[in-house]
Amino acid sequence: MRTVLRLVFFNIVLSSHALAQLPACKDSFPVSLLRNHSFEEYSGCYTDNGSTLEGGYIDGLAGFGGITVNNWHSFTGQHHEIHYFNYNCRLNTIATVFDSTNNQCYDYPQVPLPLPDGVGLISIDENDIAQNVAENKVFKSYLTTCLSQPLKAGETYVLSFYFGFGRQYSNYCFQQAISPYGIAVFGREDCPVYPVDIANVMQGCLTNNTGWIQLGRIILKGENEWVEGSIEFTPKTNITSIGIGADCTNHNSAAIPYTSVNTGSMYFMDKLILATKSDYSFKTITAISGNVCTGDFALEAPIYSGAIYQWYKDGVMIPGATSEIYRVPRRDDAQGSYVVNISSASFCMNSLPFSVIFSELNKFTLGQDIFLCDTTTLTLDAGLRTAVSYLWQDGSSNPTLSVNRSGEYWVQVTDVNGCIKKDSINITIQNCDNCSLFIPSAFTPNNDGLNDLFKGRAECPNVGLQNFSLSVYNRWGQLVFLTNDINDGWDGTYRNKRLDQGVYVYLVKYSFKQAKLRQQKGTITLVR
Repeated sequence: MRTVLRLVFFNIVLSSHALAQLPACKDSFPVSLLRNHSFEEYSGCYTDNGSTLEGGYIDGLAGFGGITVNNWHSFTGQHHEIHYFNYNCRLNTIATVFDSTNNQCYDYPQVPLPLPDGVGLISIDENDIAQNVAENKVFKSYLTTCLSQPLKAGETYVLSFYFGFGRQYSNYCFQQAISPYGIAVFGREDCPVYPVDIANVMQGCLTNNTGWIQLGRIILKGENEWVEGSIEFTPKTNITSIGIGADCTNHNSAAIPYTSVNTGSMYFMDKLILATKSDYSFKTITAISGNVCTGDFALEAPIYSGAIYQWYKDGVMIPGATSEIYRVPRRDDAQGSYVVNISSASFCMNSLPFSVIFSELNKFTLGQDIFLCDTTTLTLDAGLRTAVSYLWQDGSSNPTLSVNRSGEYWVQVTDVNGCIKKDSINITIQNCDNCSLFIPSAFTPNNDGLNDLFKGRAECPNVGLQNFSLSVYNRWGQLVFLTNDINDGWDGTYRNKRLDQGVYVYLVKYSFKQAKLRQQKGTITLVR
């Protein structure tokens, strides 16, 4: 068993609902590369006439809630700052963020208590969100810092943290706690002066601003609780500055039940531990196969000789999952946060959570090939909630493409996970008034598998055949066969008796989409 002597042990106090069924182990963490990782160093509580900030705004304007939190900055200033809270700044009044007795709507969701670590914490939020607002028009707040030493290209790191879903009493409060929610860590090679001038900032995801790249993301879910999250990432270049906040997903698409742009979402974060994976290896789960793009995850727990293993998903025990390796089922409901409890007679440890996410691109398609009867403009829609870029065959980069000509059309979609998928569709536009049915002149129902049935075939496939009927008569005008399905055919029998070889009369009626009703009449020769 690997022993870790240089680690400091912490008693982690969690709400009982947050890690339901998980043993309350005494967990350890490596030393964080982030100074003031639990937000305990701050310049003091901002107070004014009746202020309910219970802390203040990092890098906010003096006289308008501005305070300093050592080593941390808001990405922007002037009404887009990171809100800092401190339990020592709490107010003993109803409806404040630390008030656990509130039963009415308030601007902020209430912080779940007890806190994970110390008395300081921050919130991240989104504002001006609604179903009809694009992701790049939403105001998202990001916590940023310049690192004391760069993260090395090719080195694997782990960022662990506690994420709080605040308590709320109405879906119509100004700030909500939508669950599940996507969080990401971003990086850049340089370190600008924070906060960045608001005039030079693009709204929405941090990557909308030049220089930022997404390093990793996770989806967490909860309700009035703190949940633990961890993001594993390997930067491709040296990273000097990081940002933490909402991922690039459009969280607005279906989560907000009304269309006012006066709404938002808000969450809490605490205890950010950033370290190399080698320092974290004693409690990190490794995906030995599979990834977010392909699925098929096989998860391996850290190896401890003679230990007992039990896997959990979203805090709930998985029956029978007691080996060092757990293979995640290929089902949508298998997405979630996986933790393994490792125990023996002498120790108990819960691993860091491992987030299993399946790319939406696995199910993405432009659909079946399309046949049109006129030149009405058709809109191809490749829009995905998690997509970050589109590339169509004509070079356009919009989620949709308008077409009015026959041809093959393709699109390449990239999502927030870096997954890429290309799909194509054939569009055929034809004048359906020129379409007709092909009717054979003879058939040989001798069960040799060749020409055994008398049936029609549309010369314009997939047009949308309507009002179809096929009737066959003998020479005395007696109806011997009738069908309304073009896929059905006459086998030369009537009332289960074989009819004689000879000439029969057929009448077929039909119409194609957007075309008038037609009929064809002729003779068919039955050959024995």
